[in-house]
Amino acid sequence: MYGPFPLIGLSDARDLHDAARKLVLTGIDPKERAREEKRATVDTFAQVAERYLAKQGQLKPRTIAKARWQLREFLNPEIGQKPINEISAKQLLAALRKIEARGKIETAHKTKELAGRIFGFAVAEGIAEHNVAADLKQALAARPDEHLAALTDPAKVGALLQAIEGYDGQPVTHAPKQGHGIVPRARGWRALIAVSAPDMGYCAALQIDKTSLG
Repeated sequence: MYGPFPLIGLSDARDLHDAARKLVLTGIDPKERAREEKRATVDTFAQVAERYLAKQGQLKPRTIAKARWQLREFLNPEIGQKPINEISAKQLLAALRKIEARGKIETAHKTKELAGRIFGFAVAEGIAEHNVAADLKQALAARPDEHLAALTDPAKVGALLQAIEGYDGQPVTHAPKQGHGIVPRARGWRALIAVSAPDMGYCAALQIDKTSLG
């Protein structure tokens, strides 16, 4: 069908029909040609990704380089040339599953997060209607647990405490609040009782048994 009558007259319909027949004679599917022409006028995922990165001037060069590597290695080969507003969650997941299959679970999650930022940018720009990455929250294998090494050498622990004592950063971290019964020498005590800086700010002196701290 070439269009509704009388918008498309008989003469125009014949011309369109003849053009389609010529394509068929040369081995070209007229419908596929029409799809290709339509794709050429819309924004692909790769194009939107480049526009997104171009606006991230606040990021460090190595962060941008890593994002380009993720696009080049994992996303663009799978969905880069697809119109971004036509990409489904299933198609994005298929690209991420290939990363999973290589045992790179953390990389798969990081790549999904990058895709989510790009789709979110597309939604904000009016290029796409939905962030399909948001539909994949539980789709990937769980991230492996990270176990951070603990200091057990007394000399290293002492050095850490000295470094904390000499810290000269945010006032809430290194300075007790005067007039509110806050524990003095808050920095050293934080290291001993493992309390976060905001929590330390609400910790009254009477709540801590100083003798138990040695």
